[in-house]
Amino acid sequence: MKKDKSEEIRDMFKGVPPKNVIIAVDDLPPKTLEQHIQERKAREQKPKKRGKSR
Repeated sequence: MKKDKSEEIRDMFKGVPPKNVIIAVDDLPPKTLEQHIQERKAREQKPKKRGKSR
């Protein structure tokens, strides 16, 4: 049974601190995995609901 690519990559980086993994996407400057994780969390945070405005 073959592992899919994501599992294989996850296994390669198991135990490696996110700040030591550098990822380059397209023509964008490379960032650490830690920076990508922080950006993803910032995007996923939903805005707080406001009460009725008067």
